[in-house]
Amino acid sequence: MNDRQLNYFIVIAEEGNLGRAAERLPLSLSALSRQIQSLEEELGATLFVRTVSGVELTQAGEALLQHARTLRAQFALTRNDVQRAGKAVLGRLDVGCFGSALLNYIPQILKTFTDSHPGTEVLLHTAPIPQQFEYLHQGRTLISFDRFTQVPPEFAIELACRDTLILALPENHPLAYQSVVHFEELRDVPMIGRQDAKNHTPEAFAAQEHYGFQLRVVQGVQDMVSAVAMVGCGFGPAIVPSSLQHLRIPNVVYRPLLTEKPLPCNLYCIYRKNEQAPVLHAMLKTVRHYCAENQGDNIST
Repeated sequence: MNDRQLNYFIVIAEEGNLGRAAERLPLSLSALSRQIQSLEEELGATLFVRTVSGVELTQAGEALLQHARTLRAQFALTRNDVQRAGKAVLGRLDVGCFGSALLNYIPQILKTFTDSHPGTEVLLHTAPIPQQFEYLHQGRTLISFDRFTQVPPEFAIELACRDTLILALPENHPLAYQSVVHFEELRDVPMIGRQDAKNHTPEAFAAQEHYGFQLRVVQGVQDMVSAVAMVGCGFGPAIVPSSLQHLRIPNVVYRPLLTEKPLPCNLYCIYRKNEQAPVLHAMLKTVRHYCAENQGDNIST
């Protein structure tokens, strides 16, 4: 049993149809059937039964599926670790990233790193944070950048740079004529916000609790870049990281958002605690220097 066969098995289980699985992989139907037959012979069990619409997992197939994704991830992690060990010390760095920090902070950090290590190839993998965690687990990436601090216990997290939340407004919005906006002035104001409210920072939640009201989100978006685009179309204001001021969109103005306590929206880097790859530690050195030079002292957990 190898990782390729496990991947074939998982795709068939997800599709419930050999033809669709073969198209997705892509692989000929006969070759896919032979691979699954070989896997069944090795395990001594039938994994699928045919139905009118396709195939279904047997009890043995269900048991294998419970472990298959974990085994596939472990295969990928092992392969990546071995390949990195066999290559040049600083040959390649795979970086996970997402969101507004791609407009300034992440490119600045990567530019500093590549200036110091010109022979290193840097590849970006843009994906939301749940998928970034999966990439880190699998060894597809060595480090990720994101603004949220809730990470699995096997990961370390460090401050990469400090940022704050501000208010993006349509230029003709009544609050846009003020030089600053107090948080309490957002009571009952139709707002643009994240579709998943859990993605707000703890400080934003605390501010709502302190002022005794929930922001009235009438338009949900998946990311803050999309939020600013919606602001520009006149859908209402949005609370966004200050780095988005670099995103010049017509009909959008930015104002400081005042609260009794600061509203940070910091950028963090995340990596596997036990990862020993020299290229990762070279990048961490760059991140720590960038944080100290530009944003103040960093923290780690």
